[in-house]
Amino acid sequence: MNETTKLNEVDDFMSPEIRRFKRVFTNGANLIQIDSAMRVLIPKKLLEYAQLESEVVLSAYNNKVELWSKSNYENELSIEADDLSSLAQHFYAQQSKNSSKED
Repeated sequence: MNETTKLNEVDDFMSPEIRRFKRVFTNGANLIQIDSAMRVLIPKKLLEYAQLESEVVLSAYNNKVELWSKSNYENELSIEADDLSSLAQHFYAQQSKNSSKED
């Protein structure tokens, strides 16, 4: 199940905050066309938001594809051992919480 499907499962009429969250969350979504040379044109708004210039990184995992500026991607992956440990603890705590909901 993708994020949009999950988002659409929540009723818009529950609160104004839910409607606002949905608007903000999907704000970056754009339909784009592939041209005859199998290229895509990235909208200027997204180029500016992602700070894309000459060097970019295409990162794919699961059913997601991310496009990063090379410098922002390198900064994102630059992490101290203690921070990585903290992220791992948060991840496994969330994973445990999700798996206990499924039981």
